Amino acid sequence: MMDPIVEPLRALAATMTLSPPRIPIVSTVTGTWLSDAEATDPAYWAEQARATVRFATALRRVRRRCALLLLEVGPRVTTTFARATTAQRSAP
Repeated sequence: MMDPIVEPLRALAATMTLSPPRIPIVSTVTGTWLSDAEATDPAYWAEQARATVRFATALRRVRRRCALLLLEVGPRVTTTFARATTAQRSAP
């Protein structure tokens, strides 16, 4: 479904100046820390359009490293998923 927009997104990202992150970022594509190479690769950002979102894996990765504070700007989707993920981990 998303395949037709991947190349246009890559081309658009290639026109931008991409920089390594100043603060650590967890990729919801890989569930691991975003590398400088990924952050500056237009193909990485374009592939996000069709990649599986590994939200729970990414959230667990963040929780292992630091106290969790989520700031959401939007319709409360991220916090809803985060609460559900936390509740699943806490269930017996």
